[in-house]
Amino acid sequence: MVSGMKRVFAFIGFSLALTLIILNIIPLSAIKYIALSAVILFILSLLITKTRQAAVLPVVLGSVLFACFIFLFVSYNTVLPQLELDGTSQNVVLQIVDIPQKSDDNYSYVVKTKSVDRDNTVQNFKFKLVSDYKIDADYYDNVNAQVVFYSVADNAFDSYGYYGDSIYLTGYLLDYTVDESTESPPLNYYFIQVRLYIKELMSDMFDDDLYGLSTALLIGDKSNLSQDVQSNFKICGASHLMAVSGLHTSVVCMGLYIILKFLGARPFTRNILPLFALFIYVGLADFSKSVLRAGVMMFIILVGNIINSKADLLNSLGFATFILCFNPFAVTDVSVLLTVSAVLGIAVIFPKLRKLYSVKNFILNGILDSVAVTVSVMLSTLPTMWLFFKNVSLLSILLNIILIPLAQIAMVCCLLLVIFGGIPVLSVCIRAFADLGLKGMLCITEFCAEHFSFAYISLNSEMFGIAIALVLLFIAICILIFKHIDVRQGIAFTLAVFLLVGILNYYNIKNSSYVTITDSGCIIIYDKDNLLVIDADSSDDYYSVKSIASNNNLLVNFYVESDYNKTLLSEFSSEDCLFTDNDNLDIDLCSSINVKYDGNEYIITVYDKYLTADKQFVTVGNTQIYRSANDLFLNTQDTTLIFMDNCEIQMRKDD
Repeated sequence: MVSGMKRVFAFIGFSLALTLIILNIIPLSAIKYIALSAVILFILSLLITKTRQAAVLPVVLGSVLFACFIFLFVSYNTVLPQLELDGTSQNVVLQIVDIPQKSDDNYSYVVKTKSVDRDNTVQNFKFKLVSDYKIDADYYDNVNAQVVFYSVADNAFDSYGYYGDSIYLTGYLLDYTVDESTESPPLNYYFIQVRLYIKELMSDMFDDDLYGLSTALLIGDKSNLSQDVQSNFKICGASHLMAVSGLHTSVVCMGLYIILKFLGARPFTRNILPLFALFIYVGLADFSKSVLRAGVMMFIILVGNIINSKADLLNSLGFATFILCFNPFAVTDVSVLLTVSAVLGIAVIFPKLRKLYSVKNFILNGILDSVAVTVSVMLSTLPTMWLFFKNVSLLSILLNIILIPLAQIAMVCCLLLVIFGGIPVLSVCIRAFADLGLKGMLCITEFCAEHFSFAYISLNSEMFGIAIALVLLFIAICILIFKHIDVRQGIAFTLAVFLLVGILNYYNIKNSSYVTITDSGCIIIYDKDNLLVIDADSSDDYYSVKSIASNNNLLVNFYVESDYNKTLLSEFSSEDCLFTDNDNLDIDLCSSINVKYDGNEYIITVYDKYLTADKQFVTVGNTQIYRSANDLFLNTQDTTLIFMDNCEIQMRKDD
């Protein structure tokens, strides 16, 4: 039926993904009715001759039905049984299955249970374990632990990728003992050891952020990167370089392919060896969803080379998406949505833009291609950026021309250091080139983030969502009615819509005030001119304030002293910066904001709305917001209340 249908996996993969996105939004009880409707429509599409012969509708409806089946199966057989443990204390036997992360206050482990001492409950599942101290156990040792379980989030979109990693519970460690494992460790144990070796090697080779950036480029581990560097990359629109995906797998596989071709290897050899390298690299990158997507696509390309079949980019992307969708929550992970939409932009938008210019000069043509690819990716990822981050960086259009080659140089050199690091003279030469790439990336992002942060544009307003919807509607009308898209008209329409929205949003910003409660309890109050900070007591608060101050071109005009250090925010402070303690706090930040302290709680007045903040909650009306993410058990996110001059209030969650 589908033999004559082009790009069948593109239809299947994208239909699955779109359906699963919708299913993750609506209540679980309603999905049964959607599945029943999909069954009826699928059968009808097979019975009607025209739709059966066209094949597209049955394939799409079949994909919708399959998505409903996967979602219901995983929800009722995996998620809900685990969530029955929410709020309970259990004795479990568990194993550490990934490298732990250490913060200022605790250790965080990804663990897998071998048994749970409770009748008729789910066994053998992963969860995130939080401990006040380090667990003295090797990976895959049996740990007898007493754990209090909590749900990660109410739904997949609020889980910040945990559902996509098949983690539905988090737990707090009360006590433990260790039984060293006598079993043969699984394959992942050796992947962990290699990752640890790479981290140790890079730590010996490089200092501080150079070390952190090298491990981020190689294995996607950003835990050793300072918040400052991560913020710089975010403002420059270059965070994608630190998430192992298509760029990184292509460097590994295509680099090995080129070397083998140069050495005169046969076509079969120079395609099959990169396949083995691909599998190893995906394991070293911890089988993350973004690298899995890239790995599947690279696998298709290499296998296509072996059988002399050229892979279609859209069909390959659809197949990779199809594989990812066997986890029905993968589509709620921002990294997956960004990587898939980015490749979609390269496959669909870039060829259209490529037709707008024709340059014979090789270097200039490469620069224009790089700009066109970046613009394509920016446009295709804009809906995801608006939904998850509310910001977009215009700097990426130009900076990627420089940063991507530097990242490739740095990554190739770091890989060579892993292989040849034991040869003294050779390692020194390789390290020099690695330094060039790594330092170049850090210096460029730091300079641009400091001097051009205004190009990091906020899309907080719902009007930007309307603008994106209008552009998508314009594209849909062009395809359905006119069967093609005029690129010049599309660009003109898009620019006009966003220019209008930008003007309206600028008016709203000038007439709005904001209260952000960070995940560690700091309160940041600001409008278009002023910013007030209360209870900043950690480095995370420092970077939260820095992000808000730099994104809005603000100085910290007022700062309430805390036990941490009143100089924490001094680099953002104006000369007339006021430092005060809580007892003397009674500040008119501007005509619309007043903050005072009555001895027990802060009283914040914004326009005619009143907020109170004690040690545990910020309360506005009937809504209470925790001031500490630990109270929500690592449901780490900042909350921002937006007050408009018409006295409306909006609330958003910030990643």
